Amino acid sequence: MVALLASSILGCGGGEFTAAPFEADGSVEDAKPDKQHDANKPDADAKDTGLDQEVQPEAAPEAGTEAEAEASLPEASPDVELPDVVEEIAPLGDCQQWGEIGFVTVVIRVSDDPPPGQVLAMYGKYFFAVLDSGTPQDYAPWKFGDQGEKLIVATPVADVIGLNIVFEPGFATAGNKDLSTWAIRCDQSGCPDTDDYLVCAGKNFVGKYSGGNFAKDCEYQLDVHYKQQIHCVVK
Repeated sequence: MVALLASSILGCGGGEFTAAPFEADGSVEDAKPDKQHDANKPDADAKDTGLDQEVQPEAAPEAGTEAEAEASLPEASPDVELPDVVEEIAPLGDCQQWGEIGFVTVVIRVSDDPPPGQVLAMYGKYFFAVLDSGTPQDYAPWKFGDQGEKLIVATPVADVIGLNIVFEPGFATAGNKDLSTWAIRCDQSGCPDTDDYLVCAGKNFVGKYSGGNFAKDCEYQLDVHYKQQIHCVVK
């Protein structure tokens, strides 16, 4: 009779009702799949690791990666040996120091002190290899130094390609325009080896006389008195 009643109750509810399992102490057991089903699932730790790789930023590169990144960077330029520019530098300074933009500059330094009552001076002339480049000038004083000076700088003419300049250094009384009375530094054999003469066109090196030798576009030229002069050409 009891069995028939239970069967009648189960047949009437429409859906099947399954009671939640209970532990021995009466608490509700967590609803978990059986162990066989768990074995088919990926390991929980492995699953978490997979999520971490998807949503977390990448870890900083290890030392090996950093070394590879650094290796990809351009290397610092090695020290470059500069070309020999001794020819373009005079003992009294190069044309970057003494040259004046737009002009020809002549720098003279002598080893001797001017005689009493005289100063270091230079005179010269210039002419042009290219027609209509300018008006030539005959010999005239270019510069008088101050008392005791052993270095003077003159800018006698504008910087023009094809310009020829000829000059002579000497000692004279200040303002003396009688060139025949000057004590010229150079004679028939040349100028003193201890003198330095530098010629610049703007900031560009034209030539020099130093240590008894000429460099680049300067050379000796005899004057009418058979004394050596300095002749330079702006090219």
